[in-house]
Amino acid sequence: MMNETLKLESYLFSETVVTCDGFVQRLSCDSGVIRVQSATFGRTNGNICSVGRPQGQTSNTLCSMDVPEVSKRCDGLSKCELNTQGLAAHDPCDGTYKYYTTNYTCIQAGLEICSSISSIKFLCKSVMVFLFQKRV
Repeated sequence: MMNETLKLESYLFSETVVTCDGFVQRLSCDSGVIRVQSATFGRTNGNICSVGRPQGQTSNTLCSMDVPEVSKRCDGLSKCELNTQGLAAHDPCDGTYKYYTTNYTCIQAGLEICSSISSIKFLCKSVMVFLFQKRV
C-alpha cells in the first residue's frame, strides 16, 4: 500500500522580492493574502545590492541562511512591511553586504494551510490549502 498526499492551492500570483540589508521589505497582495514560500538572508549573487559597495563586500556569494521570521510575521496578511535591520537571527557571512530574498504567493483568503504531522493530526494556519490523502 502506498500513501500519496496531493496539495491543491489557489494561487492568485507569485513574486520574488529582493531587499538590501537595512531597508524595508514590502510584500503585498492586491487580492488574497501572503503565503511566504521561502525567505533567505545573505549573498548568492555578486551583482545584487552591489552599487556603491567595495568588491570585498560583494565577492563572497556562498553565504545565506533561511529566515523563518518573515513567514511568521507576514503569512495571512494582505500587506507586510519588515524593517530588515536585525531581522535575521545571526550574520551568515561577516564582512559581506547582504540582502533578503523572499519568494511568496498571494492566495485566496479565508481558508486554511494544513500540514500533516501524523496520519490523523493536522497543523493549520489561517490561509489556504486543501490536503487530500489517497491510498493506493
